[in-house]
Amino acid sequence: MNGLIMFLLFILFLFGATGIFTMVRYLVRLKRKKIKLRSCSKRLLITVFSLLIIATLMSIGSLYCLADGYILEDAPYSFTIEKAIEHYGDFGNYKLVERIDPEFSSQPIVIIQHDKDLTVCTLKNRQMLIGLKKYWVNGGFTLVDGEERFGYLIDENQVFGGAKKVFPNVWFGIIYPENRDKIRINGKVPNFHEIRFDGTDYVFWYIEKNGEEASLKFE
Repeated sequence: MNGLIMFLLFILFLFGATGIFTMVRYLVRLKRKKIKLRSCSKRLLITVFSLLIIATLMSIGSLYCLADGYILEDAPYSFTIEKAIEHYGDFGNYKLVERIDPEFSSQPIVIIQHDKDLTVCTLKNRQMLIGLKKYWVNGGFTLVDGEERFGYLIDENQVFGGAKKVFPNVWFGIIYPENRDKIRINGKVPNFHEIRFDGTDYVFWYIEKNGEEASLKFE
């Protein structure tokens, strides 16, 4: 769908640019023939300048939409989730593992793989002027450290989500499947999402923030 709209915008830009070229060429031809605009009929002048204005708006408007018009923003928004993930971290080799859409959060959660690491991030999206969506993978946390650079593979006592700008509405963590029925966050059962990564089964849990710090217990 995005590709079709982009194609139509490009065609619209070509029509606009062609219209501008045609109208300007017509006015130049009148000048070369030494025909004064005053001697032309009022209806003709209105038609020519109206078409010129329309063509200019078509060309500039479609070009603005193609460029998205957000040239002052630093965030590298992309037209596809896959491309946004490739741009995450500037390494270009991240892969999408799972996408989760919590009912209580406007930002989807994406779990991505980079080498032997499993990382969770939020997926920000922005509605463009013409209805298209662009995506940006926000910063996140390492869930599984495949190389154990931080001295652990998985820490089931860890509750993530303290960075409000990245995870404004969600507390989350990762556990092994055998502890799925035991975990409680502030006395509540969280939502679960099963993940298989690098030959091992995990369970990603998440729950809505309720204004207090998250307390994790196994029951």
